[in-house]
Amino acid sequence: MGFKWVCCLIFLALFFSCRSGKGKSDDKFVEVYGEVLLLSEKFSSDSLLLKAKVDSLLKSKKMSYQQFDSLSRVYSENPKRWVEFFDKVKRYIDEKSSNASRNR
Repeated sequence: MGFKWVCCLIFLALFFSCRSGKGKSDDKFVEVYGEVLLLSEKFSSDSLLLKAKVDSLLKSKKMSYQQFDSLSRVYSENPKRWVEFFDKVKRYIDEKSSNASRNR
């Protein structure tokens, strides 16, 4: 009986540690996606500069373009998850815009 409890506790610990990490990675991707949208708007007339800025952003966040693309596809394949994700991105952009306005 004691062994089963230990196994259950280990399983629960692993489950919750993975789950909390997912939230952190979701938050990181919300930030990265929001920044890419802002960069896309800012540098829409210069695709080479836009690519350089996005590459720099991804490098600073330790994310490859393939990871970015893959995560984008994962979210977009589930409409409910995409809506929730994009709501978070919108809030991130709104907060960033609001903070920039206050600092002027």
